[in-house]
Amino acid sequence: MKNNIFLFIMAFFLGNRDLWCQEIPLPPAPIPNYRNIGFINYGVPGAFMLYGLARWEWGKTHGFRFRDEGWFEQNTYAGGADKISHLYFSYLVDRISYNFYIKNGLSNDDSLKHSVYLSSFIGLLIELGDGFSHYGFSSTDLISDLVGVGLGHLLNRSAVLDELIGLQFSFARESSPTEYKKENYYNQVADYNNQKYLLNFRFAGVPTLKDWVGTRYINLDLGYYTRGYGSFRSAQIPPTRSTFVGVSLNFSQLLKDLYPRSDFAFYTASFFKYYQLPYISNEIN
Repeated sequence: MKNNIFLFIMAFFLGNRDLWCQEIPLPPAPIPNYRNIGFINYGVPGAFMLYGLARWEWGKTHGFRFRDEGWFEQNTYAGGADKISHLYFSYLVDRISYNFYIKNGLSNDDSLKHSVYLSSFIGLLIELGDGFSHYGFSSTDLISDLVGVGLGHLLNRSAVLDELIGLQFSFARESSPTEYKKENYYNQVADYNNQKYLLNFRFAGVPTLKDWVGTRYINLDLGYYTRGYGSFRSAQIPPTRSTFVGVSLNFSQLLKDLYPRSDFAFYTASFFKYYQLPYISNEIN
């Protein structure tokens, strides 16, 4: 009798394959917030267009102009700092927009595509606008933009690489107040004489180093900056271009570890993932 009951139960489950093989239902996918998505898709490029017309003198030249700005040569406009700035800006747009799309319900694949489209389009839009101004369309600027988009896309796709690699901007007033007034106060983005750009290799992303407090909060940095360009250019003191290797404090990781349950610490740490505080790094060479 017991064997018959056992065979009956086996026949029941084997005969009801749908019941036996039924998968646990996944939670429903979030419904995309198309209002917010439309805002970033159209509002952000529109804001750049309005800013370009107001501040970058778009449309004030006759015809479309091209401009060969070079790359990192010493006799260029900013010694290449402007190219790194374009790269960083497009990288930042790609990273931030990806997270915005994710938060507003798009799938990971759709968020990856939308962030690439948006950041690439903004870079192209700015160069097209510059083509109708005294700046002129710069192919080297556009290439730098696309490299930044590619780096941002790579890190958005890989959580492992995102933990290991980062790109940061740092601003520290090194010029004197008198010199600083020569620059446009509102044009901080182009004030290359007080900026540094750093490619980070975070020890917190290395399995053998992240578990020891002595290395967890250390970044190895590869940086670039220029000094003496723009209105600071002097016939007596030639402008300089500097590449350096250094170490810095991973302030973002430190905040997350100190306050793991704090939303404020989380968002602050996210900000410092892209911006390095001055005076928390040391150049080795």
